[in-house]
Amino acid sequence: STGYSCLEKGKEYVGFSLTEFTEVGDAGLCQQRCNQHPQCGFFTFYSNGNRCVLQSRKPSQEKNNANAVSGPKRCPLCLVDSFDFRAEKNMHDNGVPGINTVVECQMGCAAEPKCKGFLFQHKTKQCHFKTSDNYLKSLHPDNQYVAGPKTCTGEHWCIMKDIGYEAMYTRRSQTNSAEECQNKCLNDEQCEYFTWQVSNKHCWLKHGPTIANSKYNRQGDHSAPKHCGLPTTCVKERTKYAGET
Repeated sequence: STGYSCLEKGKEYVGFSLTEFTEVGDAGLCQQRCNQHPQCGFFTFYSNGNRCVLQSRKPSQEKNNANAVSGPKRCPLCLVDSFDFRAEKNMHDNGVPGINTVVECQMGCAAEPKCKGFLFQHKTKQCHFKTSDNYLKSLHPDNQYVAGPKTCTGEHWCIMKDIGYEAMYTRRSQTNSAEECQNKCLNDEQCEYFTWQVSNKHCWLKHGPTIANSKYNRQGDHSAPKHCGLPTTCVKERTKYAGET
């Protein structure tokens, strides 16, 4: 575990029910059932009776229920391995004192009002808190680090606003959002980074050794690496469509 959990305790969501299981041990196992069901997008687990209800999507109707735990098909991992927030100032020059694991680093950042994002250095076990509001725009490959945000808001957290990459592309298409463009990149074997342009909805899938150093600033462009940390329970389906190479 990374210290992030997307499960909501004390809430039940009613509606969009697909199927129901009894004698399910805990909420984590209920989430696994949801993950294995192609139509499931959300679940509610009831500890009184060990009942697991799979739902096609998150219902808007919610109720307080001390025995309920709810959550999505999979929790985002929200850690990007081998990335640095390059040249962003650290809160502590030699790492945060008393922290030497990724989980402690994330929890420490969440508890520190000035921390916006964090880095954990594998070799030295140092944790670095980043304090700039624009820390995300400095995301850059570096295999010494694992990078993460203060709070895990979703699997597309690492999309940089008003940033693009010049480098060569594998394919151009149109998508309605930067998130959809990132999903296309994830399902493309060659794609390493993407740039999505709000003006024309163009989604550029990019690869090649020069990409990381081809970053530019332009309002309305959105870019990120292939993924922002893959979900914890499984790797997103890498769908191949007929006719794709």
